[in-house]
Amino acid sequence: MAMDHRTYFGRDAFPEELSGSEVAHFFSLSTDERHAVVVHRRALNRLGVALQIGLPRLTGTTLNSFEIIPPQILAHLGPRLRTY
Repeated sequence: MAMDHRTYFGRDAFPEELSGSEVAHFFSLSTDERHAVVVHRRALNRLGVALQIGLPRLTGTTLNSFEIIPPQILAHLGPRLRTY
């Protein structure tokens, strides 16, 4: 069985600092992902689902209950999760 040896940007946690382009790269949802989140989740759950999609791209792991989400990620995702 082949092992995946990619190195993740944050490696198990949010990095200390993220640029706007890094936030956009890791947390921009594809059209299909965004559609699925907006259609299949209520407004209260959309942000959490979007975070759980983007965080593994950045760190290779899911969000734990003790991490503080950087405000620039919330500012990036919020406007993009409104219904269309």
